[in-house]
Amino acid sequence: MSGFWHRWPRRRAASSWHPAPAGRPAFAAALLGGRGFILRDYQRGSLVDPAPRKLHQDGRDVGKTTEIELCLLHFALTRPGRECLLCAQWQHNLAPTAERLIALCRQHPLLAPRVRRITRSPFLRVEWDNGALLLGKIAGHRGVNFQNTHVDFIAVDEAQNMLDPGWDELFPALNAGGLLYVYGVPNGLRNRFYRLSRDESFAQYRWPSRLHPDFDDEKDNELARLYGGREAPGYVHNVLGEHGSPAGSVFTLARLEACFLPEC
Repeated sequence: MSGFWHRWPRRRAASSWHPAPAGRPAFAAALLGGRGFILRDYQRGSLVDPAPRKLHQDGRDVGKTTEIELCLLHFALTRPGRECLLCAQWQHNLAPTAERLIALCRQHPLLAPRVRRITRSPFLRVEWDNGALLLGKIAGHRGVNFQNTHVDFIAVDEAQNMLDPGWDELFPALNAGGLLYVYGVPNGLRNRFYRLSRDESFAQYRWPSRLHPDFDDEKDNELARLYGGREAPGYVHNVLGEHGSPAGSVFTLARLEACFLPEC
């Protein structure tokens, strides 16, 4: 594991680089073992996937945040001089993951010695001893906060809430050859997240909540009752991780689409 924690000189990396995702499970074992983290079988395939474009269309409580943490920290510690970005549409979407990252960077015995500085304003900025930067930003009005940002890895959290102007400013922020990982829970809207979940250039993952080892029939039955049945939008989105129909919509989408005339 010494390669992960080697103190690199503060310099800019060479212009050409290649992802090294195969090292992430070992990195996870070294970094998060003390927190009781166990890499579950269903998580391994995504964690080691070398695809430069990846999208998660998941249910709740399946480990998306843990993967985001691992991928961002692994990138920062193995890419001297490079910059990575954690982003979301709203502050309440960004804050939970950002706060977890800050706590890790300040308290973990393997990370704290590597951190040179952490600043929160005007946005999250974690500076590492190898010259890497880990940034955290919300989109802001019409994606303005992504302007003048140029990074080599972007992780989008709660991507189902990202508005189109935010996406439009985010895409140019990714440097050529960079990584774009998108994580979201469907909300039924036919928005950019929905369209990206059908984009064949992205490696597509869907983790329903039942994959979690603590998710049992009792939990499933309770959620089905609270959401109003297993066909209710809330259950379909948050448990099954499927787009289904919008929650709280005036019309059922499938019935509305059935009323459309076929194209001539």
